[in-house]
Amino acid sequence: FVVGILFLAGCGKKIDASSEKEMKKSIDSIVKSMTSEEADQFKKDCIAVIFFNQKDNAEAYKILDGKTPQEVNTMANEIREKLRLIEEQRRIEAEKQRAVREAELKRLAEERRANEVAALKNRIEKLKQIELENIKNQKQLARIVITDARFARIKDGFMEIPVIAFHIDNKTDKTISKIFCYAVLKSKGRKVAWLKDSFNYSFKGGLNPGEKQKLELAPNMFSDWGELENRDDYILTITIKGLEDENEKPLWQTQDNVSEEIEAAQR
Repeated sequence: FVVGILFLAGCGKKIDASSEKEMKKSIDSIVKSMTSEEADQFKKDCIAVIFFNQKDNAEAYKILDGKTPQEVNTMANEIREKLRLIEEQRRIEAEKQRAVREAELKRLAEERRANEVAALKNRIEKLKQIELENIKNQKQLARIVITDARFARIKDGFMEIPVIAFHIDNKTDKTISKIFCYAVLKSKGRKVAWLKDSFNYSFKGGLNPGEKQKLELAPNMFSDWGELENRDDYILTITIKGLEDENEKPLWQTQDNVSEEIEAAQR
């Protein structure tokens, strides 16, 4: 801007903006006495003043009327400075808003992380409670003793039917109305089980405390049990997974894979 003031300072002619025609005429007259660089600067100054103050043409012309190129340059520089300050203020405000947004995003991220950590701790605590409950319930379930478990295919007329047989002894102080079991059928020396399956059985009249029963259960002959060949080396393991009491309510329930879930949650 200083350069504009210096090279326009020697130009004492004034703009006649009494009309659009006269203004154009007087500007053309002024620029004739200027260098190309000065003329370009003068025209830019006029445009800056007009567009910054413009309400209508007549109003804009009045602003330039009687002004020398130096005065126009001063006005234009003041306008440019105002625009620079406005732009700087906008930049500052934008920076403030960006900082506020970033701070809010950081706060939300920290809050979300804190909530996730709290939720994870809460889940681990609940899993540990379940694990303790599992241990207690497993001790009770272990008092339902299963012995002499075996599997065989028994002839029934012209057919062979699959039979799961075992003794069950209720050593708890609760009456059992139903058992939920998990069976694994293997053979010695074989790493892969022949069959893994779940089944349940309801006791007629229940299984009272201290009572023993021998059960012979016949799975559906068209199920996987029915497809097993007759062998003399089967090893059958039956695990009690759940019980129902005399009111058919769950008794001493356990949840599988709790330790694995705790380990995964603590990683």
